[in-house]
Amino acid sequence: MSRRGETVPAFVVRFDGRVHGYLNRCAHRSLELDWIEGEYFDAFGEHLLCATHGARYAPASGICVDGPCGAAGLVKLPVFEDGGDVCLEAGDDIHLVNSDGIP
Repeated sequence: MSRRGETVPAFVVRFDGRVHGYLNRCAHRSLELDWIEGEYFDAFGEHLLCATHGARYAPASGICVDGPCGAAGLVKLPVFEDGGDVCLEAGDDIHLVNSDGIP
């Protein structure tokens, strides 16, 4: 996706029956959270985990709950479900792009 003119990775997870979307950037360092593509939860399925430094985030809010992220949190994206599809509410600064970075 493109945000403020920059192409950035994002992800969506399901937690407690609802979908939640985030930029795939740790608040501690601007690194992607997943070491294994598509794996964001800790071993217990309770928190989103930065595989690099161990920062843990609440899946429903993106708030840091443990680790080097301190008071910072993940950037939450406005996502919703419509007929079984996960949709992004595009805003002035959010645009979907394909894997080649083309809108």
